Amino acid sequence: MEEINVPEYLRPKANLRYSILLKESAQKLLNLPASVSGENIRTFESEKGYLYIGGDFPSKESALNLLNEALDKGYPDARILSKT
Repeated sequence: MEEINVPEYLRPKANLRYSILLKESAQKLLNLPASVSGENIRTFESEKGYLYIGGDFPSKESALNLLNEALDKGYPDARILSKT
């Protein structure tokens, strides 16, 4: 079998974590639930307003479950975020 050399910048990072960005808003929202599927929703202030983020997962596959549930529960713009 031939060995394939994958450049360092294309290799997955060992300490990469995943969360779900549920919603972005220019104003602080007061009517969001405290959690989605048991995952607490954290609020972060950004230059553009507020970010509402849920979950902290070791793999993208495990984050997909929360993403699908968030989409089903009315967060149409939800997406997966990766962080180190």
